[in-house]
Amino acid sequence: NFPLALAIGASTGGPKALVEFLTGVDKNMMLPIFITQHIPPGFSRFLAENIERKTGFPAHEAEEGMLVSPGHVYIAPGQKHMGVHKGIPKRIALTDGPPVNFCKPSVDVLLDSLEHAYGGHLLTVILTGMGADGHMSSRRMVVDGTNNILIAQDEETSVVWGMPGAVAKDGICHAVLPLSRIGAVV
Repeated sequence: NFPLALAIGASTGGPKALVEFLTGVDKNMMLPIFITQHIPPGFSRFLAENIERKTGFPAHEAEEGMLVSPGHVYIAPGQKHMGVHKGIPKRIALTDGPPVNFCKPSVDVLLDSLEHAYGGHLLTVILTGMGADGHMSSRRMVVDGTNNILIAQDEETSVVWGMPGAVAKDGICHAVLPLSRIGAVV
């Protein structure tokens, strides 16, 4: 029951944490990587370029209908929710719905879409960030008894332990790890 996709949620302190985390991930890992980083419009393209330059993973600001490829990173653009259309081949779905958890893009929207598209075979990592975006969908995915795996960044290495703290305190994580170890574990 191998994961079919890697989902990452981050907010405050996220851009730096994403680079450190992805630098530690084996470049031969062939899962598509979906990132919702709370970010204003216009910055997601810069974040994608920075991630690609510093980690070696091909990274893209997600666009509606973009074909999903293994080993590629897709970043939700500011002020758009990102998901994946169900079906084969997998394609990016962007929506302009209202904020969820006061966030747009929202980690909960991403995880709900990926859960539907990949049928409960997700590896999810919740990194540093304010608030609790991603908690409700993470809870549903783990409690549903599917093959989802959930990892959270620990409090000591988080800039703000809101998002990872919400899933860690709920007891639904398979692991709570320092940022420097998450990439190797993935």
